[in-house]
Amino acid sequence: WTRFFFLTRALLGRFLSPILSPVSSQGDGGMSVSMQESDLARAQLRGEERRDHTARSVRDALAARLGIDPKELGQVPADTATRALANLNLTLERLRQLEEEAALDELTGVYRRGHGMMILTRELRRTFRSPDERLVVAFIDVDGLKRFNDTMGHAEGDRLLTDLTAALTKRLRSHDIVFRYGGDEFVCILPGANLAGSAPIFAAVAEAFAEGGPERCFSVGLAELKEGDTPEGLVARADTVLYTARADAAGRAAEKAQR
Repeated sequence: WTRFFFLTRALLGRFLSPILSPVSSQGDGGMSVSMQESDLARAQLRGEERRDHTARSVRDALAARLGIDPKELGQVPADTATRALANLNLTLERLRQLEEEAALDELTGVYRRGHGMMILTRELRRTFRSPDERLVVAFIDVDGLKRFNDTMGHAEGDRLLTDLTAALTKRLRSHDIVFRYGGDEFVCILPGANLAGSAPIFAAVAEAFAEGGPERCFSVGLAELKEGDTPEGLVARADTVLYTARADAAGRAAEKAQR
C-alpha cells in the first residue's frame, strides 16, 4: 500500500501538473489584466479631464468673442463651441476686410474722409497724452483741376489725382496718413512732426509732381497741433493757411504782371 500510495501520487502529479500550471499562470495573467484595466481607466480619466479643459477653454474663447459671461454658454459641447468659434472668427475677419475696403477711396487708394478723420481724432488723443509730442496736418488742393478736366478730359484728371497720391505716399513716412477730403482736396497727418520739418517734404512732393508738366501743381497749408485743437478745427486751420498762401501767391503774380 505504501508503494501504491507513492506511485499513485507521482502519477497524479504528472497528470495534474499541466493542468495546474495554467491555472497558476492564469492567476498571474488575471493580475496583469487587472493592472492594465486600471491603467486604461486612469488614461481615460485623464483624457476626459483634457477634453473638459479644452471644452472650457473653447467656451471661454467663444464667450470672450461674444462679450458674454462663459457661464451663459452652459454646457455647450466642445465640438459645437469650436465650430461656432471658427465661424465667428471667419465672419469677424470678413467684416474687418469689408470695413477696410469701405475705408479706402476707390480712385486713389488712400483713406476716405470719414476714416481719415477718425484716425486724426485718435492721433490727437494720443498726442495730447504726451506733452512733448507734436503733430502737423497738411491740407492740399490741386490747382486748376476743373480746367485740367475740361481741356484734357476726366480720365487725365483722375490720373492727376492718382499721381499726386503716389507722390505723397512715396515721400511721406510709412506711419504718416493721407486721406481724400473731397474732390481735389487731400489731408495728410504727420505724427511727431513740426512745421519746420514738414515744409521741405511737401516742397519735394510738389517738385516731383510737377515733373509731368507745368500744369501739375497744388497748394498746401500746414498747421501744427495746439492745445485745445479739435480734429475739425485743426483741418480748418490748415485750410485757412492754404487759401491765405494761395491768395498771396495770386497777388504777387498779379503785381508781377503789371510791371
